[in-house]
Amino acid sequence: MTFNLAEQLQFPNEFLAPMNRVSIFGDWLNYTAQTTGSSKLLLILNQVKLGTLGFFEVPTRAWYEPGVPILRAMPGVIFLIGLALSLLHPRDERGQLLWVWLGANALAVGFSESAPAAQRYVAATPALALMIGYGLYQLSQMLIKCLPKWSCAISIAVISASLLMAADDARFYYLEYTPTSDFSGFNGEVAQKLANRLKKEPAGTPLYFIGYPGMGFDSIGSLPFLAPQISYTDLVEDWMKSDLPVPTSDKAFFVFLPNHDADRAFVEKEYPDGNWSEEYYKDETVLYWLYELDLK
Repeated sequence: MTFNLAEQLQFPNEFLAPMNRVSIFGDWLNYTAQTTGSSKLLLILNQVKLGTLGFFEVPTRAWYEPGVPILRAMPGVIFLIGLALSLLHPRDERGQLLWVWLGANALAVGFSESAPAAQRYVAATPALALMIGYGLYQLSQMLIKCLPKWSCAISIAVISASLLMAADDARFYYLEYTPTSDFSGFNGEVAQKLANRLKKEPAGTPLYFIGYPGMGFDSIGSLPFLAPQISYTDLVEDWMKSDLPVPTSDKAFFVFLPNHDADRAFVEKEYPDGNWSEEYYKDETVLYWLYELDLK
């Protein structure tokens, strides 16, 4: 598929639809101005401020919430040094390009809801890396100029610093952030943990999934993909109102999402002597209850 700008400009509303969906200009700006009592100009300026500080000070939001900005402490410091040193060479077109690149991204983030939303910084990551590299390079040149006899050691130190920053970011993401994040929300976590529980069950094992109206067994594609051998039935209304077949195999599972206490009580009364177990979300709330019925 190729991108044809002329064709896109024939349908400007469709071309700008992704931006219009999250733009602050319109209902969001009017509502926020009314509820907070702030002027629209101050709200816009604050949004731009958030979009800019999301690079190095304000923790990001939305799809990626690590509790830190896009750049953590040390990369953020080097980034700011690079910005400051680039001002010493205002006619350098390479520096101008980075300023325009980063400024445009900060405006795009600021002019959208939920600033600073992490997913809207993706386009800026190469510019951030280049500015950090520029800052390290300029620092090394200044040190070499002052200490020419140490030029080799300074170069090694700068390279080592860049490698250590990269390694520390990888450590943070994979060893701190990832283990405490589910990446998919409540329903995604239900699907993953239930799939882990069911994937070793024999083919044809019946399962009754009671998650209406928020979720069905196949709402998240990973669940039927990881446990394709399960013969599942989705409830779309109260169990008491449903005309469902009676389990006849040696084993059957009933899965209940929260807020289905009446269904749980009814099933336990109809099919006694089963075993209950549950899985928990990261905040210790229940993801689902599993009722395992042995019909042997």
